[in-house]
Amino acid sequence: MRPPSRGWLLSLPALALVGFALLLPLGLMLVTAVRDPEMAPALPRSAALLRGWDGTGLPDEGVFAALSAELPIAADGQFIGGAAGRLNFERAGMRNLLLRTARARPAAPFSMALPAIDPQSADPAVWHLLK
Repeated sequence: MRPPSRGWLLSLPALALVGFALLLPLGLMLVTAVRDPEMAPALPRSAALLRGWDGTGLPDEGVFAALSAELPIAADGQFIGGAAGRLNFERAGMRNLLLRTARARPAAPFSMALPAIDPQSADPAVWHLLK
């Protein structure tokens, strides 16, 4: 009787190559598709408040106030470019909305001031993108 063959060991380098060249990039692409690292560093307080928003209607005045306070700081610190570009990729006009709002430096009541600067601010879909 013949001893068990170990020929399958010869296929291990090929399997490692497939894992490295196919599965690893595919996994990284899936992680990158879900992860959004631009928003949290640019607008940390707004991002935290939006995580608590239930997604129905528009967020409360606190979220509007946080965004109004953080946008000028992020624009001055040059953090807004990455977030604005990423959001503009998802919906056209988002870059202009963020930069215009940052330059305007709105005053309270923020839930009225932001839509006066750009009417897109009154669209719940915009807030879902920011979330």
